Amino acid sequence: MVDRLRGVVEQLEAPTCPDCHVEMRWFRSELVADDLMPIIAHLFVCPQCKSAAQVDTIFKDARGAA
Repeated sequence: MVDRLRGVVEQLEAPTCPDCHVEMRWFRSELVADDLMPIIAHLFVCPQCKSAAQVDTIFKDARGAA
């Protein structure tokens, strides 16, 4: 799972702040669900106004369940 997370973070595009129109900076990523389809929340912060945004990554079941 750690290798999959690293791959996702490398391909992740930072959102643009809706107020400042600048690219937000990655702050952290955290596991928010670990069921059949794990979800990782990637949190970003605007370097100017400090507003936050979240981008979720949903993994397909790696255990082979339908």
